[in-house]
Amino acid sequence: MKIVGSAAHIDAVDGQLSDTQPQALLVDASAEQLETMIGSLADSDLAAEIPTVVLAEPGSSAVSAQALQAGIRAVLPSGLAADQ
Repeated sequence: MKIVGSAAHIDAVDGQLSDTQPQALLVDASAEQLETMIGSLADSDLAAEIPTVVLAEPGSSAVSAQALQAGIRAVLPSGLAADQ
């Protein structure tokens, strides 16, 4: 895996990705409300363009459904070890 950039906010990611063709987008949402992050990803269309995985505290089944509808491929627990 090669990291091609990082950003503090979803709005800043789009500009960084213009020169690359990422195979995946990994979003650490552990410091934010999952619902807010899902909304930001849906508004930006990034999840529709790039396979997206979100690291966050587990949410309800309704939040998981919202993530899938937004094009997010997976929501994984933020406390996973790197080898998992």
